[in-house]
Amino acid sequence: MKTAANSPEFDKSLPEIKASLAGTTINSKEVFTDNDYSSDFNMNLQIKDFGTIALTMKTTDTKSDVKGITFPTSTLKVSQEEFNKLMVPATNTTIASSTNVVSK
Repeated sequence: MKTAANSPEFDKSLPEIKASLAGTTINSKEVFTDNDYSSDFNMNLQIKDFGTIALTMKTTDTKSDVKGITFPTSTLKVSQEEFNKLMVPATNTTIASSTNVVSK
């Protein structure tokens, strides 16, 4: 994406893109406090010979209560090989040999 945006072909297409999106506006306002966050976003996308798309988003969020995290107190130290055996069941199944006789 970065390479494409920095290419000369992209620069050549900018005037056409700007003309197609003339009149488009985007506004965003974010407010952060110690306990909450709010955002107002407005976009009025005007595309020449296509139409208009309007988008408005108002969001708020509040800080949650502190959550306690408890880690297990017991541990088990295993090697990589032991760990692999725990995660992947053994597949060395032996099938007993037998002799089958077919009679008519």
